[in-house]
Amino acid sequence: MRKDWSWFGPVEPLVPSLLRGDPGRLRQILVNLGSNAVKFTTHGEIVIRASLENEDERNVTIRFSVSDTGIGIPANRQDILFSPFTQVDGSTTRKYGGTGLGLAISKQLTELMGGKIGVESEVGKGSTFWFTAVFEKRPAGSGAADEKSAKIEGEGAVERSAAELTISGKGNCKIRILVVEDNPVNQKVAQAMLSRMGFRTDVVADGREAVNVLQIIPYDLVLMDCQMPEMDGFEATRCIRSWCLRSNQPQHFHNRHDRLYYAKG
Repeated sequence: MRKDWSWFGPVEPLVPSLLRGDPGRLRQILVNLGSNAVKFTTHGEIVIRASLENEDERNVTIRFSVSDTGIGIPANRQDILFSPFTQVDGSTTRKYGGTGLGLAISKQLTELMGGKIGVESEVGKGSTFWFTAVFEKRPAGSGAADEKSAKIEGEGAVERSAAELTISGKGNCKIRILVVEDNPVNQKVAQAMLSRMGFRTDVVADGREAVNVLQIIPYDLVLMDCQMPEMDGFEATRCIRSWCLRSNQPQHFHNRHDRLYYAKG
């Protein structure tokens, strides 16, 4: 489906430019909320804002919001959105994919940052998901140190992800990974992270494409979303496993949260 929308990212002038916090958690929340906005908006605009909620001598509370002109959410379903494995209704999963975990994870991360999360929405007009987070003020002149700290922490998050996949950072350029993900924002994030780690990556949008391409290209690792339209990750895994058995290919499958991992050998 072709989507015709524009996006904006204004930061209000009152927001301090030097703050100390957790860039990994903040990035994950914005990715989750931004992914939903992209998924459910076919035309109009998506706006991500940052504004000053309140401050004292040591800390500031920043309010972030992600607004879209998408399908909207019924009022009687908004209070359950932040519960695990919850979506507006079953048709949402069938049409758009997803597991219903993104908002629950965002709620947990927000609370870890000392904030709150919520939503304002009207069916047919769009939604605004917002959250607050507390940051420590930094004195003028410490910007370089903060940037270095943020960079190190961000890279650490990527390295931890690599460790979880039990792949060494050495010789990654020889490892070829297939990412199976229907959400365009998640596709870009995954590709960017894997490229930074030195991997060669390709992306397909559903399980059927993954099954077809794996019979042509011998990928070393497949990262696959479980809930996707057309063919979900579970059905695709069964097809891949069956093909591996018929062709006598070594295989390893791991199911973790809302992702399936497949590795050769």
